[in-house]
Amino acid sequence: MVSFEQAINILFDPSQPQQIKKSAMEMTEAAKQSLEFYKFAMQKVIELNLEFPNSLNLLFWYLQALEEVINKNYKEFPHPAHTEIQNFLFMVVDSRLDIIQKHYGILNKFSVLYVRVLQVDFPVSWPLAFQILIDRAQRSPIHAKLFLSVMKAFSEEFTEEYGYLTQEQLKRSSELKDAIKERVLRGASDIWKVILDGEDQSLSSGTLQVMKNYIPWIPLELSLAFFPYFCKYLNLQATQVPALQCIDSIVNKKMEPQKKYEIIQKLNLITFIQNFSFEAFDMLSDVPKIMASLIDSLAENLLDIEIGNEFFIVFNCVLKCLNTVEPEVSSTVFGAVSKYIRAIKFKESQKQEIVINSEEHKFLNSIRSILMTRAKLPNDFEHVGPENSEEEDQFYKYRTELADIFKNTLDISGVKETVLDELFSYFSTLNTHSQAEDIELPLFLIYHFAEKVQNIGNLLKSPNKYTDLIGMIVKFPIPQHKIVIKAYLENIVRYSAYFDEDKINDFHYALEHFLVNLRNPDKSVKKHAIYMLYRLAIKNPSLLVLNAQQNFKTNEFATTNQTLYVEIILKSISEAISSEFLEADSVNQLYKTIGMIIGFKKIDPQVQIQLFNRLCDMIISRASKESITAFIEVLSGFTSEVHNEMVPKLKQTAEIILSFVLQSEKSNDTINSTCLLLQKLIDTLEIESGIYIKTGLEHLIESVNMDTLENFFSVISNFCHKINKGYEIFIPLDPLRKLVIQIMNNIPIPNETISDLAQQAISVRRSLIKFLTILLTKFPQFFDFPEILNLPY
Repeated sequence: MVSFEQAINILFDPSQPQQIKKSAMEMTEAAKQSLEFYKFAMQKVIELNLEFPNSLNLLFWYLQALEEVINKNYKEFPHPAHTEIQNFLFMVVDSRLDIIQKHYGILNKFSVLYVRVLQVDFPVSWPLAFQILIDRAQRSPIHAKLFLSVMKAFSEEFTEEYGYLTQEQLKRSSELKDAIKERVLRGASDIWKVILDGEDQSLSSGTLQVMKNYIPWIPLELSLAFFPYFCKYLNLQATQVPALQCIDSIVNKKMEPQKKYEIIQKLNLITFIQNFSFEAFDMLSDVPKIMASLIDSLAENLLDIEIGNEFFIVFNCVLKCLNTVEPEVSSTVFGAVSKYIRAIKFKESQKQEIVINSEEHKFLNSIRSILMTRAKLPNDFEHVGPENSEEEDQFYKYRTELADIFKNTLDISGVKETVLDELFSYFSTLNTHSQAEDIELPLFLIYHFAEKVQNIGNLLKSPNKYTDLIGMIVKFPIPQHKIVIKAYLENIVRYSAYFDEDKINDFHYALEHFLVNLRNPDKSVKKHAIYMLYRLAIKNPSLLVLNAQQNFKTNEFATTNQTLYVEIILKSISEAISSEFLEADSVNQLYKTIGMIIGFKKIDPQVQIQLFNRLCDMIISRASKESITAFIEVLSGFTSEVHNEMVPKLKQTAEIILSFVLQSEKSNDTINSTCLLLQKLIDTLEIESGIYIKTGLEHLIESVNMDTLENFFSVISNFCHKINKGYEIFIPLDPLRKLVIQIMNNIPIPNETISDLAQQAISVRRSLIKFLTILLTKFPQFFDFPEILNLPY
């Protein structure tokens, strides 16, 4: 049997077997459950010999365990226990400072423990909690570090966020804040000044890091008194970032806009940021980002005041930040840029005629130009996708925000026309030798441009600069680069209304890019092409079923006169389905696309019958679990009863697929697939689906459960709704009655509404009531049984 301290050391030893560690964990966790544990842990800390091997492990564990116990149970401790723990903390500060010096992590852990106690006891039960530290802060650097560490830990633990705290917690949070302002900050400020007047850069940096969190609480005059210190420490590399953060905190202090403006002038902040040189700093360091944050704060505050020259100076600094190549710096001023655009939009919306002046137009043009430039993907990206690269993921998030601001600029009068001219001119300069990133940029922008165009379908029907640009994009010789292919296909789908009868040859060219890329060796491109073809089938299926002379440029897609290119599409889709390593979602999307093409109402009936019969033969020949999904997805493309000549083949396929389903292993997936299959048969066969409904329901009654009941109810409800008469003979009433009685006797009555089980029970009960209502309307004889009087409803 190992000792308690041996067990602690085992927890810190990565070489120990898991079973040994598990036993050690059980021993140490059990000790924490004792009501006297805090006494034991405090005694161990006070008595600990730091020369002892592994003393750091023991010290860290005891402090961590104490913090856990106090955080969880301290409020319930009796008053004497509070006094004991306060005395322990005081004893460490005065008698065992060597413990805190042992390691930086111990200092942090002790500070958090200290804060846990004062969060409950200060100021009523422990009025001297902060004063103890303030009085000793000038004794030595370690005393000063402890004081700063506790102040920092308190600011990080303190919260007054509405919506996250109870009323009681909000009240306590307010009491703490008031007590800190009244009893602590004056004394703390004196210590901060002493440290900042000294020469210890490490302590000065730590002081500034602490101060930035307390400046919002410090009286304004006291905050301003520190401004010369902030400027002084901007010249030292170790203290630049926290010094800038302190200045930013002053700018963001709550006060009247005019008062804020006076402070900005008094501190000469506009000249300060105007003279700041980004080039003097590493753009990957924190300094440019913090400076950008200060500039953003100044601009947002000055926007609340109707002033001229000062704002223009600051906003030019905003534009400088926005145009930096480092996204973290550029995105920092998004707040000011967005607020400026909103201000211009509000100015335009006023009833009285307010003219946007030349300086405002200049800013808007600069914003738009920078946004469009910064949206370009970096040339050094490997383009492995945001899901595979943190760098790309961060840039794509940044670009999404850029696009949102870009779209907001389009709401201002005259901007759409200017953007179209710029994009047209830009795209006209591109050719097959252009960089992929240069080609993708206008595709990205014109894609988002569409979101701000009203009645886009009508606009694309008449010749204009917009349609000229779309036509240029459609016919552009797209290089085989993933980012360009993806952006191109997305635009074809978004602008599918462009392809009227006069532009069908343009669509042939675009369609080829869809079909070729269904077999692209790059999995991500193939997946995207499949999804985009599916989206095109949803948005504009008529483009995929037109009967026309083919004009595909490659021999592979050359066709004979008047061949239905729908057959070419289906052939390409079938080949894609047969390819290896295709994800299930992509397979389903391909089958749904087939269904929407064949099920399109305006397709030639004979072509539809021919293609449908051929497809059913293929599904029958491949009878497997995947065939169930394929058949269901294909039938999803039909929104009403199928043509009479298609019924025999549909029934043959349905019989084979249903038989396969009923023989499959019972599982929720199988049950849900059966329900979905029956739904599709109801939609396409209507009364002729009856025999399959009867067979399917008899099987389902034996296997449904709480997870699948709602889908089961839906099948019967849909069948009764679709078939006006003659449906009675297909509903197995006796087995169904037994199932309903069993459900009503066993369905749980939830006593709460939060958990997943409770939500499920509530949903099933609602569905059951709706289902019983339908039965009462359609099958009143269903309720003719003696047990009905004893049911719990």
